[in-house]
Amino acid sequence: MACRKKVLPAAGGSVSASFRFPTAFTAFSGHFPGYPILPAFVQILIAIVLIEEIDRRPLELKSIEKAKFLAEIKPDQTITVECAPAGVDDQRKWKVKIMLADRTAASFTISLDQKTKNHE
Repeated sequence: MACRKKVLPAAGGSVSASFRFPTAFTAFSGHFPGYPILPAFVQILIAIVLIEEIDRRPLELKSIEKAKFLAEIKPDQTITVECAPAGVDDQRKWKVKIMLADRTAASFTISLDQKTKNHE
């Protein structure tokens, strides 16, 4: 389980929050054994969950663009996830930046849409 500080809404619909993942976090066990780093899918999922919290509805990922993973995030490091709408009138596309101390660990743009009910 990740440790998270309070979600901080900002001007223009932006949001940020800080997280710390302990060594026992499940995703570290397979990525990679003996050299744990936070998987990219977890970094993307963090952003989606953060945006869902301010949007107050379940969202699903439609696309990922311009993804750059620039630094390894290791157990017990604190990261700050910053999410901002990519366009003034478009709340479906978000620019995400993940900071590790004073440097960018990852950046990407995600497109989200309201999650639809599964009709099976």
